[in-house]
Amino acid sequence: MEVNSWALRHTNGLIKNLLPPGSVTNQTIKIYGNALYFKGAWENKFGKSMTIHKPFHLVNGKQVLVPFMKSYERKYMKAYNGFKVLRILQYRVDYKDTSRQFSMYFFLPDKKDGLDKPVEEITSSYGF
Repeated sequence: MEVNSWALRHTNGLIKNLLPPGSVTNQTIKIYGNALYFKGAWENKFGKSMTIHKPFHLVNGKQVLVPFMKSYERKYMKAYNGFKVLRILQYRVDYKDTSRQFSMYFFLPDKKDGLDKPVEEITSSYGF
């Protein structure tokens, strides 16, 4: 499957089967895939004792229990119609100079089936 080959190639073999056999049919319209690997350090560390297990909603309608990191630190968040964007600052651990940093953005749909909303906004708004 072409999607699995792409995932294997772009994750250096870490993700072998993004989609199981038979999951893509002639009825398939969109496939969302994402992979990120970065060895970094949080600006404000998440306390292990603050991690809680909560339901995470999959695009197929099912839900699974997953660990969620929790923090009371102030975080940048911007609200849009149908979703929010959370920015978390990280530092690269291979740099001694902590001024070399980057931000990771998480797109959080308001509805459990609302993943199309941020994609639509990003692709249709100039300068988003």
